[in-house]
Amino acid sequence: MGYILSCLGNRAGNDDGEPGRDAVTVLKESGEYSEEHVRQLGEICSAFFSSDLMKRVKRLYCEVPFIIMREGQRVTGTIDRLLELDNELCAVIDYKSEAVGYAALVEEYRKLMEDLLRGGEELTGKIW
Repeated sequence: MGYILSCLGNRAGNDDGEPGRDAVTVLKESGEYSEEHVRQLGEICSAFFSSDLMKRVKRLYCEVPFIIMREGQRVTGTIDRLLELDNELCAVIDYKSEAVGYAALVEEYRKLMEDLLRGGEELTGKIW
């Protein structure tokens, strides 16, 4: 579902050049189409885009690639959503939809978020 959310992308302020995609099309392309999924996705998107965080967004970018060095190794990745907020700071959103227990993901996700934040900081020069 994280990939599907990221494909829907656009709302006001999206500067990645992509207009966002229709939920039905994205769900069909991903093999996840059902009327129930369309309904659920509509609810999720409505809540997300009307959240306090999203109300503070000046610009947003979707699927932003980055390259950083970690422990002498080149690390590449993609930031699902990079937000420039009204206070000139930036935020990173990384969609997760795995049905795995939280404890199993903590260390892996912590490292991933460190990489995403560092990548976002190097791209924007903003303090997080």
